[in-house]
Amino acid sequence: KQFLDKNYVQLPYQGNDDYVFLSYSHSDKKVAMELLAFLQFNEIRVWYDAGIPVGDNWMNVIADKIKNAKAIILLTSANSTKSVHVAAEVNTAFRFNKKIIKINLDDSLFDSGIEMYFYGLNQVNYQSIDYDNKKTIINSLKK
Repeated sequence: KQFLDKNYVQLPYQGNDDYVFLSYSHSDKKVAMELLAFLQFNEIRVWYDAGIPVGDNWMNVIADKIKNAKAIILLTSANSTKSVHVAAEVNTAFRFNKKIIKINLDDSLFDSGIEMYFYGLNQVNYQSIDYDNKKTIINSLKK
């Protein structure tokens, strides 16, 4: 296996099997990589933006990866709720009717036009994630 850095996070999934798309703000990269390592350890294939080939149109690559993903994991925070790129990923995920697992890093909310998508959606607060919650996330992704 190839690894991205000393934290032993694997490079983004490349292949034809089901995978999960990880949406996050680069300002939250430390937490995103911790979650990524946990998912990969539990044999969840994950694609994230380090998999964009040099020279490719990154917007098209991201849209295609969301379109073909089994589910989206969305990390929400004060950083991601202000990001036009994360907002575009959310809109794309809903356009393609993707299952979204929303993990809140804090109490921040998106603008009401995006936040309305999340009414009635089960969410997890990252600060309170324990072993059972992590296993629930893993089981949800393996369905």
